[in-house]
Amino acid sequence: MMEYIRYYPHIRIDTEGTDCTAMTPTDSERTVRENHSLWLEEVVPNYFRLGARDRLSVSAVNSLRVHCPKCGAALKTITVVTEERTLPLYACDNCTVRR
Repeated sequence: MMEYIRYYPHIRIDTEGTDCTAMTPTDSERTVRENHSLWLEEVVPNYFRLGARDRLSVSAVNSLRVHCPKCGAALKTITVVTEERTLPLYACDNCTVRR
């Protein structure tokens, strides 16, 4: 069981800017918001909500390939991205199976 929320700053690792990977986590949402444009918020183990400093379009969000901060596998989107809700929830099938 998690004791606190973890925030994983994300950086884009390809020339197109669509492949993202996590950096070292912090428990400070303020620090992440002030210093990074994208991050993952882990409230429940192995489930991550995308966070963004600026509003992202649906097409920008759908073009992202986000990697698990724990194992590096590509995360699976488990919520529908719409104009009203552009920040999806992701799950790591690899980490969830190993639990």
